[in-house]
Amino acid sequence: MLIKHSMTDQIYEIIKDRILRGYYPLGAPINISQITNELGASNSPIREALAKLEAESLVIKTNSRYQVISITDKFNEDLDQFLSMMIVGALDLCEKKNKLPQLSMELHSAFLKQLQLKETGSDYEYLCATINFDWTVIKVSENKVFESKFDELSKLVMLVVSNKHQNNADINLNEHRDILLAIDSMDIALARNLIIQHYDKPLSIYPLRESLTAQTMQPPRGEQVSVNNSF
Repeated sequence: MLIKHSMTDQIYEIIKDRILRGYYPLGAPINISQITNELGASNSPIREALAKLEAESLVIKTNSRYQVISITDKFNEDLDQFLSMMIVGALDLCEKKNKLPQLSMELHSAFLKQLQLKETGSDYEYLCATINFDWTVIKVSENKVFESKFDELSKLVMLVVSNKHQNNADINLNEHRDILLAIDSMDIALARNLIIQHYDKPLSIYPLRESLTAQTMQPPRGEQVSVNNSF
């Protein structure tokens, strides 16, 4: 049983986890009545949780019905351009603030973690490590606006990455390695170009998640909302 501050928070975490792990595929409707029966909760906190997920762009609401977002070519292009420009900007700040040695050290740690989880971790853990590599550049830049915006987009980025890179782990890992080597050699111009190339890929080259794994296809178990912690 999850311990959260409120019933809405518990339901929000459960639905978000289902979306990010692919239990609810892209574009899939979210059946409130089904969630009510599964979790033993009323409609009100479920709708409040879905409203929070809508604010994070993980779901959309149409005619009082919710569904997981779909990824279009334009959406993918816009998000990739925004992320690449933000990370390049953070890299430039690291150079300006003489933080490149620190950045190199922390990226090495992030890359080794990504490499380790590719071999021993779950798909979800590997995706978290993948996004953490980019987050490291933002963090070391010490730009609070960048940090806030990246954090705001983190769940959406996770959803997009989980669907785009499911079968592209080696490509992603190799590109991160090349970026790291460029920063190690203090070739920041090359690092900028590699970051832009890393994101500048049309959606059509990715095999989007077509089916759920055997694990994610199993109905989530052990998810029950604690009424005693509601308010």
